[in-house]
Amino acid sequence: MKKITSAYSPLLQANFIKKIFPLFIVMLMLTISSHAQKTSSGNGSWNVATTWIPFGVPGSTDDVTIAIGNTVTVPANAFCKRLYISGTLDMSGASGITMDVSNNSVASNTNGLQLNAGGTLNIGATNTLKFSNIDVVDAKDNGILLNKIGGKGFYNVVFENITVDGTGREFPFNNELKKNWPRGFGLLFIQNPAGNGTYCNMVYKNRGGTAIQDVDDGQIGSFVFTELKDCKK
Repeated sequence: MKKITSAYSPLLQANFIKKIFPLFIVMLMLTISSHAQKTSSGNGSWNVATTWIPFGVPGSTDDVTIAIGNTVTVPANAFCKRLYISGTLDMSGASGITMDVSNNSVASNTNGLQLNAGGTLNIGATNTLKFSNIDVVDAKDNGILLNKIGGKGFYNVVFENITVDGTGREFPFNNELKKNWPRGFGLLFIQNPAGNGTYCNMVYKNRGGTAIQDVDDGQIGSFVFTELKDCKK
């Protein structure tokens, strides 16, 4: 697993009923010496080389950015190391496919993995957004944050083999607004999102800040988070 330096983390929101809610951004602004940056050049299909600058279909080691005003459709399983959506990513035309964002070691500047608001992601009722084999190391704030800024929430999200090792590393003034808020959770839900997800083999270590527990689900809302026992490494 390669070491990555992160300024921010994935920002995500999905739609379960095949309607596009304009509230999704997946953001992981990272730097690594051996990965490619792929940015959409216009509307097109994920698996068509001309959709991307530089030319070529993204692979599992690539940074992917969906640019403002662009719509990229996903007709089959797709992979990347991180995903930033400021336009539209549409998976709803296919059935039973997975977008897999995986194999990162994230040295976090704020929250390690953050699901938040921004562009548009239309997953579709039978498709999945998956995070797997990710290490969040020494998060300055929380390890994983699910934050519903607007819209409905997060649907069909999968977390597999996630390790959060170190949180709250720069308490008390370590978040973007420099506020003395509680922090240091391995997983934190805020603003009561709707939706559903599954998880397996999530490990929390070396909690810091003011958190007194690894998971804070006091604002989980109607989100249903189900543990699976058959997680594969």
